[in-house]
Amino acid sequence: DDMAYMVGGNYYMGNMYAGASYMGSTLEGSDGALDFTAGYLMGCGEGIYLNLYGTYNMSLAEEADGVLMFGFGLKTFF
Repeated sequence: DDMAYMVGGNYYMGNMYAGASYMGSTLEGSDGALDFTAGYLMGCGEGIYLNLYGTYNMSLAEEADGVLMFGFGLKTFF
């Protein structure tokens, strides 16, 4: 059986954060990928935040293009 995995973390500075992660797989011939993320958390209530972020995904495969994405969502901390 094949397995996918991800290792990474975020560093929070007040309402802003930045982080990185590595994603890989045990599948033969599979190349990993690096993600770099930065975002801003806007408070919407106690423990609930609107998450505005940007992510750059860089495949480790030869001649692969990177992908820059922007998005939003909800995060909660408890």
